[in-house]
Formats: sequence, C-alpha cells, structure tokens
Amino acid sequence: MASAYQMANAQLQDRRHLEQRYTFDCVNRLKAHLRHGKRDSVSRRVDSV
Repeated sequence: MASAYQMANAQLQDRRHLEQRYTFDCVNRLKAHLRHGKRDSVSRRVDSV
C-alpha cells in the first residue's frame, strides 16, 4: 500500500504535468494569435482562458 507521502508526491507530479501542458497550450495559442495577426475570434478565445 502506498504511503500518504507517495500519494501526495504522485498528485504533485500529476498537477505539475497538467500545468506544463496547459502553459504549453497557452503559449501555442499565443504564437498562433501573433502569426495570424489580430483576429477578434482568436483574441476573444485567449481572453476567455
């Protein structure tokens, strides 16, 4: 049976991974936004995040 410490550590790793993926997604969206110029639909989508 996993100790409380191991479980907490696993949750922390999982959250860190999610944060990295989310940040990566935001950066990609921002890059796409800059590439396409300032289109209203894209800026609205970024603002809603």
